[in-house]
Amino acid sequence: MSNFLTALLPIQKEYPLHVLPNRNFLPFNGKPMYEYMIEKLLKFTQFESIVINTDSEEVKEYCKWNGRLRIIDRPESLIGEDIKSDLITAHTLEKISGEHFIEFQSFNPLLTNFTIDSFIKQYTDYVMPGEYFDSVFSIQRYELRNYDLEKREMNDEFQFSIIENGILYGFTRTSFRKHGKKIGKMATVSEVKEIENTLLDSDTNYELVKLVFANQDKFPAIFHSGV
Repeated sequence: MSNFLTALLPIQKEYPLHVLPNRNFLPFNGKPMYEYMIEKLLKFTQFESIVINTDSEEVKEYCKWNGRLRIIDRPESLIGEDIKSDLITAHTLEKISGEHFIEFQSFNPLLTNFTIDSFIKQYTDYVMPGEYFDSVFSIQRYELRNYDLEKREMNDEFQFSIIENGILYGFTRTSFRKHGKKIGKMATVSEVKEIENTLLDSDTNYELVKLVFANQDKFPAIFHSGV
């Protein structure tokens, strides 16, 4: 069985108005967002190929320049606000070979090289051997004090919780086929810093992402590896 890694990057042409309909095409660092994200992934030699499931003719045309980029045409039945991402992943896997996959979102430009490298290493060390886990996904961790509405008082204990943020998924074809989704029954987690999880889902976040990117030298603890 091949141990080659394949990166999956779904890119939809348009989204509903309330989540920035053209967010994959907004300018970022001198190029459209989708170009920036594709070129970011091409830097990682661990990926044998980068497979892009898209309905955009512009994206399809752009991807012709590099042999590691492969396009999967997204059918109309998989375009829309209510389409679950696992259905798009299933469609992609039907069209390609391979056993090991890491799926990215196309609108998290602040995701650092260090975070991606760490996620790949966690996958290859703990999922790829097939002995410990069948998948890994990214999370955000919170430790917060909660206000008890019934007792009308603050809970002094800091509650620990984790939130799946949808940025990164690592999984095997075998696990996906068995469970029908990217997160299997024996999953482990990988933490992503909160600022890296800034989604392009509003005009405010778009401006925030550009501001942070332009001043990343002021956050060396996070952006020491580049973005």
